[in-house]
Amino acid sequence: MTNFARLVSLLVVIGIAHTNVNAEDLSTLYGHEITVNKVEAKIKEIEASTTMDADARAKLIEINRKTISYLEQTISNQNSIQLFKNARKNARDQAGEILKALEKRRLKLRKDKTGEYNKRPLSELDQILVTEKANFAAVRAKLDDLKNRQSDEFDLPGIARKRLISAQQRQHELEIEYESLSTSETDPVILESRTWLMLSEYDSLRTEIKMLDQRLLSQPMRLELLQAKTEETRFNLSLIEKDIDFIESIISVRRKTEAQEALSEAEKTLEGIESSDEESAHKAVLKMAKANADLSIYASSIAEKLDAIIASNRSLSKSNVLFQEDLKRTQKQIEVAGFSQNLGNVLLKKRRKLPSTSEYSRLVGDFNNEIADMMLAQLQHRDEKKELKQGEQYVTELLQPYKQQEHEQIRKEIGPLIETRQILLQRALELEITYIRTLDEMVATYQQMQDTVGTYKKLLDERLIWVKSSRIVGLGLLTSIPDDVRKLLDLKPWLNNSLAIIKKLSESIWFILALLIAGLIKVKQNSIQQMIENTSINTHKPSRDRLGYTIEALLLSVLLALPIFMIAGMAGWEIQNIDEATLHTKALARALLIFALYWFYFKLLSTICREKGLADSHFRWPEASLQLLRSVINRFTIVTSILLFLLVLMIRLDDESLGGSLGLLLFISFWGINSILIYRIFDPINGVVSPLFLQGIQSSGWKLAQFTRFSLTALSSALILFSLLGYIYGTLVLGTALILTIVFMTGVLLLQQLLLRWLYINHRRLALKAALERRAELQQKLVEQKDPEIKAISEEFGDIAEEPEIDLAAIGDDSRELLNVFIMIMAFWGLWEIWSNVMPAFTLL
Repeated sequence: MTNFARLVSLLVVIGIAHTNVNAEDLSTLYGHEITVNKVEAKIKEIEASTTMDADARAKLIEINRKTISYLEQTISNQNSIQLFKNARKNARDQAGEILKALEKRRLKLRKDKTGEYNKRPLSELDQILVTEKANFAAVRAKLDDLKNRQSDEFDLPGIARKRLISAQQRQHELEIEYESLSTSETDPVILESRTWLMLSEYDSLRTEIKMLDQRLLSQPMRLELLQAKTEETRFNLSLIEKDIDFIESIISVRRKTEAQEALSEAEKTLEGIESSDEESAHKAVLKMAKANADLSIYASSIAEKLDAIIASNRSLSKSNVLFQEDLKRTQKQIEVAGFSQNLGNVLLKKRRKLPSTSEYSRLVGDFNNEIADMMLAQLQHRDEKKELKQGEQYVTELLQPYKQQEHEQIRKEIGPLIETRQILLQRALELEITYIRTLDEMVATYQQMQDTVGTYKKLLDERLIWVKSSRIVGLGLLTSIPDDVRKLLDLKPWLNNSLAIIKKLSESIWFILALLIAGLIKVKQNSIQQMIENTSINTHKPSRDRLGYTIEALLLSVLLALPIFMIAGMAGWEIQNIDEATLHTKALARALLIFALYWFYFKLLSTICREKGLADSHFRWPEASLQLLRSVINRFTIVTSILLFLLVLMIRLDDESLGGSLGLLLFISFWGINSILIYRIFDPINGVVSPLFLQGIQSSGWKLAQFTRFSLTALSSALILFSLLGYIYGTLVLGTALILTIVFMTGVLLLQQLLLRWLYINHRRLALKAALERRAELQQKLVEQKDPEIKAISEEFGDIAEEPEIDLAAIGDDSRELLNVFIMIMAFWGLWEIWSNVMPAFTLL
């Protein structure tokens, strides 16, 4: 907002503030002043009254407490009025004094503290550094507060305008209520309390209007003072930051120097002992010297790591501050621009540049593990230091394995080494304390960064869905498609990257292994299919049927679906890790990974639905459903997989326009085919969901199936319309969620069928056991009584092992109901996980 526009806004708002300020003050109508003490005395009088019932007493006390609240608000407003009046008089002068003093400080040369700091021990310098970092955090918080206050002041005219209008409306309502109060209320005690309440609220509004008036009038002066304080605080922050950098550099040099000197001394001592001719030197003394050398190397390595971590933490902290400031600017842009297309393009660019929060989570975990390891080492060194402090007792225990005549010589030589080790242990402990503290700071910074980026992503994701990425599609789409096709088929960038891709894949042991496994599966394909068929042999025999056969068939089906998934997935994984990655290699890698997952899903579904496969022999799905699924999957899988691969490739190559015209055409084609596929697959009678609703079309399950089919088909069709209107990013987000929903629902269906199969097997076992016991009982009676009627009943059982199959729908209603409740809970949980990141966007509509 320009200064002129801000001035106009202030004048308009101040004009509103002065409107009706001179209206008749209701407090003068009552004849005397209302004070907090007077109302509190009234409350005590009411509490002590014995003539009122409990409800009336509680009502009166509540009214009077509200009156006290308004009176206190009036006092607060009066104090604020005086503060704002003082700000009008003094704020500009105070700002000038701050800026003059700041200019003098900038011109003044700072005292060189190198000599002073070099005289201090490292432990004292480390404590100074901790104090300076605490000061830095406090000043940073003060600076953020000043920036927020400035931002609030810039928004003041609009907020004040709304509040002034509502306050004046409430004043008018109170005037009307006051005129009718004497006629509507007959009880004098309640009348007095309600009158006090109205008068105190009116006075509170009156002083609030005056306070807003003075706040608006003093805003330019207070803004100048805030800006001056901000400059001063920013300067103080820069000085503290320089002090921190200076102290850290001195500590780093001192730490490395001391570590290197200790290492050199330890190595020199070790060399002297190793070259000694004394026989005793090669045992206790030599062991202690080597331990000192190892401890010196350990301390030196920690000193080196500290420098790298401190530098990384400093860089990350600055990035976090930049992200926080950018987040605030973006929030302001959204408030001003709404859901415009220009803003959409800006937000889309910001969204692409945001780092991954999962990477931060991984790093936080790694640092926490490193902290745990360092704390363990610290405990070990503290224990050793305590042992060394025992002095003579420690030496005596050390000398026990050696001969008595060697003790004097060893004691003489090992004494200086023990003293040196105590010094080394103290330095190592100090380094470990610093290292742990620095890692803690690093973890805190990463967590702050993770929270900031997560908040930023949530803000963008909620709005990008409803922000247009392009204009409404017209005939110009057809004219630009040839250019996009030429761009995609341009061989030059692909040839430039082909050598790097071939080299990466040929050198990857994992890709070669994936090729070998995929080839082996392809060669053994017929054998694996036969193994799947063999798993169903015993499913017809109640005594031999096991859930393990079904799980084996499922695993073999997964194995048959792996070849293309392994090759494409591993190729994409390796290509994305190319050292000198380009736009084309990144796009190809992403497209291969998504293609691999999509292909695996449909290939697995196809394998499950094949003749004599898992769904046919184990789940007993209707043949009509299986024929439909095989027909639809075999017809559309290759086409939709290629379309998805090209779509992802185009989006990654043309990130600015999300794939351009060709990408939009591919998107429309992909979801057009998928709409047909979804409509047919989710047929509640013959589709993939029909096994869930075996009770028939009269059940509520059939209605749920119809709703599921309609919802998924309508949503997939709506994505096409959504993309034609220019909401490209929104269609990609919703489309991804829809694909995940379909995959998840298929997984839930498989789980439901596995659990149903388990119930079915147990049901058959119990039925078989009961039948066998009954037959044994009848046979025993036949032997004992030789009754022809019993013999006839016994013959009716026949061979129990060859009893007719029990249909899955025949399982007890209670078991099915319990199973379906579990499946529904799991389904709702999964759908919430998939759509929870998208749902907040719908609250903005």
